[in-house]
Amino acid sequence: MKLAKPLSAGQFVKAQNATCQKNPSLVTKEMYCQTNMIPCADGLACPSTTKLCYSLCLSGGQAGVHTFLPPSQCINGVNPGQESAYCNARVSAGEVASVADTAAGKCVGLSYFNTYYMMSVLAQTPFQPRACRGRFPIFNKQMVNFNTDMRVTFMKSLAKKINRLWGYTNNPDGQKFKRPINIRLRRVQLQKGVVQVYTEIKEFCMMEMRTGSYDYSLKYNNDKYCDDVSVSPDAVYQNLTDLLNTKRVDRGMDIGEFKIMNASKPGWPTKCYTWQPEEKPKIPNWVWAVTAIGAMCCLLSTLILQHRYRNRASYVRLNEKLRSYV
Repeated sequence: MKLAKPLSAGQFVKAQNATCQKNPSLVTKEMYCQTNMIPCADGLACPSTTKLCYSLCLSGGQAGVHTFLPPSQCINGVNPGQESAYCNARVSAGEVASVADTAAGKCVGLSYFNTYYMMSVLAQTPFQPRACRGRFPIFNKQMVNFNTDMRVTFMKSLAKKINRLWGYTNNPDGQKFKRPINIRLRRVQLQKGVVQVYTEIKEFCMMEMRTGSYDYSLKYNNDKYCDDVSVSPDAVYQNLTDLLNTKRVDRGMDIGEFKIMNASKPGWPTKCYTWQPEEKPKIPNWVWAVTAIGAMCCLLSTLILQHRYRNRASYVRLNEKLRSYV
């Protein structure tokens, strides 16, 4: 019994050849063929047996990302119609449970692997994206020319470069860093004679988020779970730092038409945190109190003026001398 863990390149090649002799290319890092590797996960106790169920050996099956192929597709010398003989031999070798043990549940079947998939591969908590802020010093542009159009051009160039570095260029739109959803420009200012662009980069879900149990302690994505999170913004900035360090000091790195140099020590990143949507500030109660008092004063003034006007009109109407215009 082995715990689930990443395989090195050498170990993976051995696993391909051992578990899928006919066509090792069928096996990926998320799939094994007729293997006894029983993974465990936090919260899921390892089974008491390492024997696969007879039905899995005979016809294969799929549970989450763990796939079992029938022996006729991956084992040398096993042709269609010979699966029973192969599985019976594995029963004798103690690798596969007998038909009786399988019926009694004394084996590891698809239900276990489905549980493992749910507990170790799928997200366990609602998606709370991580965000990092950074500062990009631009050496070949003047602040007076850094208008709205140039700011948009810089952000598009930054998104394009990051997508290219991380291999998101040719993927669907949902699997890219996009402006201004994932990459946001916060402000631009001049510091020590150099234009400084302050940005915010946050991770995103590379697939449609699923709805799960509601978490009332959160303010965002209370019941939205992401099973395939993009690269973290920490890794994005680290990648940019490593790339800049490979460039000549006097030449720097280009992001589109914008030149970044180490002379101003880019802030990659300057701050990292769990991203939350900006909340609109609530109106304080004292504002409502002042408004109410002002409204009452306005109403009272109107009533007073109306009363005075009515009194003067009545006085004139009843006084004949005041109604004489001669």
